[in-house]
Amino acid sequence: MKLQKYWYLGFLGLIGLYKLPVLWAAFTGAGHWGDFLNILWLYWFFCFVPERKPEGQEQDKFDTPEVSHDN
Repeated sequence: MKLQKYWYLGFLGLIGLYKLPVLWAAFTGAGHWGDFLNILWLYWFFCFVPERKPEGQEQDKFDTPEVSHDN
């Protein structure tokens, strides 16, 4: 697995944590309906999800190669 190309954009999701009280107010009816758009900030956390390598690609440099002990 490897990180996505723009993994650092995942830090924008921290703004979503800052906006959670505003979002909660919208859910409870005390806020404006437009405050629901603040949930989109949390979408940026998906940039932290690593990509899976397609099957058949070479192994990572940290993987140990299989050693055969044929004598």
